[in-house]
Amino acid sequence: HVTDKVGLIVLGGTWADYPEANRIWFVERLFAALNAGASERRSECDRLRAAYRQAGISCEEDELAAQAAACQELVEQGAASYNELWPRLYGPAVPSWSSVAAWQRCERGELVRQQRANEHAAHRVVGLVVETRPETLSAPALTELRELGCTKVQIGVQTLDEDVCALNRRPSTPADAERAFALLRLFGFKIHAHFMANLSGSTPERDVEGYRRFVSDERFQPDELKLYPCALIRGSALCRSYEKGEWHPYGEEELLDVLVQDVLATPPHTRVSRMIRDFSAQDIVAGVKKTNLRQMVEERLEPLRSQVGEIRFREIGTGELDPGSLRLEDLPYQTSVSCEHFLQWVDPSGRIAGFLRLSLPKPQALAEYGPLPAPLGCAMIREVHVYGKAAALHAASGSAQHLGLGTKLIEEACRIAAEAGFERINVISAVGTRAYYEARGFKENGLYQSRSLPGSSSPAPS
Repeated sequence: HVTDKVGLIVLGGTWADYPEANRIWFVERLFAALNAGASERRSECDRLRAAYRQAGISCEEDELAAQAAACQELVEQGAASYNELWPRLYGPAVPSWSSVAAWQRCERGELVRQQRANEHAAHRVVGLVVETRPETLSAPALTELRELGCTKVQIGVQTLDEDVCALNRRPSTPADAERAFALLRLFGFKIHAHFMANLSGSTPERDVEGYRRFVSDERFQPDELKLYPCALIRGSALCRSYEKGEWHPYGEEELLDVLVQDVLATPPHTRVSRMIRDFSAQDIVAGVKKTNLRQMVEERLEPLRSQVGEIRFREIGTGELDPGSLRLEDLPYQTSVSCEHFLQWVDPSGRIAGFLRLSLPKPQALAEYGPLPAPLGCAMIREVHVYGKAAALHAASGSAQHLGLGTKLIEEACRIAAEAGFERINVISAVGTRAYYEARGFKENGLYQSRSLPGSSSPAPS
């Protein structure tokens, strides 16, 4: 498998909950691992294992499970929640972890050094994703994410119904999600939201209506979605509701019907990346346990293929394509803060070979959510993606990735932005794609790379 283009996804917790020094150190170590040679990586792994052992932290799965056994039992008995017990095992009062935290930090200058090295490394970072909650996002928080090299943010929304949020003790509200979407879009991030069906207090009808609102309302409209059915996990608070008969999982047919309707309602600029969570079947007390849930949904959608716009269903994958059959489409849509243009290369059957997300911010949105760091307010390329077999950086092939489709998408985005009156266009580039955009006329400009548009009177960034 070719590994010269690497997408980093940091999941499993709320990014903002970690100390700032730890966040910088963690990302610096990611870049360092990709920049290092094989022997250097082995040496660093040995050093880290020794440091953790010296602090009293095991690397063995059985030992780690034994350390957490008492807390796990309390969770399964419903005597305490995960969030209540987490500090007992990993909090600042735990000597082993507090000693480790003392050296899990680095200066920003060291992060920048590793990022510069990665721009032309053998293993380049072409995307960096973190996961957080909507209420943690602010202009300063997003500025920090850009400094780290982040290009996409996953946020848990789950539902837009306030009563369902409250019943399920969700810390975020729909208003938090609305503000998060606005800021993420103005900053140029790709927005990957989590949404759930079968939450306590909801119904299949409310789930379908809520999803349609989420993917069509100008305040939201995520670029990508994880669409999960709620699963009953041993020891969760939902177990008590289940035992009291206050909540029950949808049956398989009922759930499939909800998900099929959701996919049919998904607009062509949105991708549903996942439909089932990575829980072990033995941990699920009640609910659908089938790991091929998406396959089951797509089998039901096959007779309705012409009605499906959702991106993943249409991806060209590694199949052969006829370059001459592709046409470039512009699918504009409005959000509360921008006019979006989804540019896509499609074949006659609607299969998608590549796309670009162009965001043209509305002046009133910049005033409402400001002050924002320069050069926000310019046109923004939020994503360029070309499908096809992953190929090496310097290889040539007949795949979609090597037909110049990405370059043509960028030029069309520049044309649209110039016609709309913008003098400059930004791109939210990953560290490892800076050279790609530089070769296409973009120059480093603070948190982004920028390019002057035809008719612009502003000088190019130096």
